[in-house]
Amino acid sequence: MASNTRWSLETEKRPSAERRESFRNEIEGQVVGTGYDSLTKQLLSCIDNYRRLQSPLQKRQSEGETNDAKKRRKDSYGCINSEPELPAGETKSMQKQKQEELKRMFDENARDAKTIERLMVETFHSQRRDILSSKEMEDLVKEWPFLFQENGSRLHFRELTGVDITLNFDESTETKFKRILRYFQFQQSDPTNTAGAVLSQTLAGGDETCAAVLMLLTHFREKQEKMLVAVDDTAIASEVDVKNLPSTPCIVVCGNSPLTAKTCMVAVDQVIVNEQLPIIKALQFMLCSYYVQNIDYPVEIAATLEFLQRCIFKINPDKGTKVERKEKGHIYIYIYALTSHGLNLTE
Repeated sequence: MASNTRWSLETEKRPSAERRESFRNEIEGQVVGTGYDSLTKQLLSCIDNYRRLQSPLQKRQSEGETNDAKKRRKDSYGCINSEPELPAGETKSMQKQKQEELKRMFDENARDAKTIERLMVETFHSQRRDILSSKEMEDLVKEWPFLFQENGSRLHFRELTGVDITLNFDESTETKFKRILRYFQFQQSDPTNTAGAVLSQTLAGGDETCAAVLMLLTHFREKQEKMLVAVDDTAIASEVDVKNLPSTPCIVVCGNSPLTAKTCMVAVDQVIVNEQLPIIKALQFMLCSYYVQNIDYPVEIAATLEFLQRCIFKINPDKGTKVERKEKGHIYIYIYALTSHGLNLTE
């Protein structure tokens, strides 16, 4: 059956390849599918329906189950410079000296932003080396403290992806998040369910950007607790029970609701890496962390993260996925379905 599936998909590609502009899926003028995604979804649905009629033994025989298959990290998805070479004229010793200088400046609370930025860019190679070598998060925080500050994370993300995440996020805060929220306001009529409660709290003065993200999580039926974890509004980093946090990047909300919280923290690998961030900056830092720390999207919030990546931050790889394991079909098909049914982000 697996070989038949591959044959069917290849056969189905041919007309879409010949009429790519007619078949392809676009969001804000950017291709988010390969030109045959919607047809693929229908074809996969047919195959899934057929497989439901098979017995477990037939499924194992047709799918060829293997126990030794290992997940591979998607190092280069959406990246232009995931494994940089050592800069010309630079040595490992020179890189180490610059790293020590950055650590000294951090300890002394230095405010020479230009020097910090220059050193962070020049040591990008060593930062990637340490990240890809699977160093413990606590060690990375000690060795590269500026990497876990807002500007250092932004610089690393820019070198890694070619995208200025702050610029894109600020633009989206002014326009796209408001449109997302307005779209769901027109779609939602029941004030008693989760979506209705989010909208009611937003109208009462809650943060609109956060509300838009919460509505996306609700729309895609994803688990909010994998992204946002609430603690007491007076909690500090040392008081957070990190063992109960997701292992993937998440926002620790200081208060009952992310819509009204005054401050947040960001955790990666169950380590608090940044404190005292407003919710908007925390959202930006969290998404950065998935790329900077080379972490796949957890399947429980994959559609929301992919939506933010593609529609807000404009990172639109033609192939692959950053989701930790494949679901039936493709995540971006669900995103396309949302944007093609009334959510206009192009105006």
